Amino acid sequence: MPNSHILYENAPLIEVLAEIKWHIMPLESMPGMAIDPHFSAFSDDFKKEIGNCGFSSAEKIVPERIPLEFMPFKVIFQFREKPKKWPLFQIGPGLLTANTIPPYEGWECFKNLIYKGLFSLYKAYPYPERYLRISSIELRYIDGFTRDHGYEKYRHFVKENLGIEGTIPKRIVENYVSFPEDILISQEIMMDLNTPELSNGFIKISPGKKENNEAVFSELIIRKETKLEQSNPDSLLAWFDQAHTVLRDWFEIMTSDQLKKNMKPFMRNVR
Repeated sequence: MPNSHILYENAPLIEVLAEIKWHIMPLESMPGMAIDPHFSAFSDDFKKEIGNCGFSSAEKIVPERIPLEFMPFKVIFQFREKPKKWPLFQIGPGLLTANTIPPYEGWECFKNLIYKGLFSLYKAYPYPERYLRISSIELRYIDGFTRDHGYEKYRHFVKENLGIEGTIPKRIVENYVSFPEDILISQEIMMDLNTPELSNGFIKISPGKKENNEAVFSELIIRKETKLEQSNPDSLLAWFDQAHTVLRDWFEIMTSDQLKKNMKPFMRNVR
């Protein structure tokens, strides 16, 4: 039987990304630098595996002259179904990401994308049971709220529609601030979570511009940084599923009834 999921016609979504990192070798002679000794073989085989999943358009975005040891956990290659098309996969030394932007078809669709990336990673990485030691995994939703969502004053919108209120000392406001209602406060909240286990949650709120319009940016993130040597595609996907459930709940808790109305919710059946 299909399940019903709420999506939003006027969604604030900018991007969704899943990130997987694994241990690479730090270079003691060059602080901050590191090398993935298997990256060359991995990148060649990943191109084949992800191509078999339909992502056959490959692009190297880093010039050949830049040594890979200068690029730990940085993107070297992107893979798409067609040039410039989303979603996409990105890889670099110690790094794999799956990224998508609107139109967002819901979690089941993105989860399937993550699985393709994980399956290709474990197929392509040399002797993954021995050499692929996952160090962190992360799921991140980035939203931008504009006038279409009721944005007028930054602090008012953050407080009334996202349930977060930042404060500064009252005497500073009284003695030095010309327009207190126009104060912009960027915030980052970090939490240790009980689910998913051994994971951290982050809520980031900041002002900015979205398509040249004033906006409130929100990032909801869950990250796990620990030794995951016994991981496999299924166990990692189970973590991403848990993380999504939590982030979806955060979004529903944070957004006010009026904001939900402005986002124009509708139901979609997914199998």
